[in-house]
Amino acid sequence: MLFGPGKARHYDYNLSIYEAAGFRGEQADRAQASVFTFVLGNALGPVAAASLTKKLSRQGHAEELMRGAMEEARGTTAHYPRLRDRLGTEAAEYGMAPHETFEFGLQTLLDGLPAQVGRAPDGSGSRVIRRSKT
Repeated sequence: MLFGPGKARHYDYNLSIYEAAGFRGEQADRAQASVFTFVLGNALGPVAAASLTKKLSRQGHAEELMRGAMEEARGTTAHYPRLRDRLGTEAAEYGMAPHETFEFGLQTLLDGLPAQVGRAPDGSGSRVIRRSKT
């Protein structure tokens, strides 16, 4: 992994949060990476939409080209009942997801992390037993 000063400071701070929550070593790395990749993955949709719009605008008439592409996609989608039911919703727009999807997913991920504290490094159900220092 490559680190500049800003990324190193950010990563070190993130690890301190997970360690304070009880994660250790590789487990803290996994917890941090899980949240980071979730956030990054959610940022990609709007970025892809902006990139596509920019690319189409170079070809001229970006809105018209996008409208045509979306109509073609809707035609394909209409053949699948679950997707057809979602036409006209936020989920059907390019690079979009239903309202509060990010918040729902992040909260679900964060709620599940405490169950992993103390689990064996291989992710198995056995928990690592910690001895009290008293």
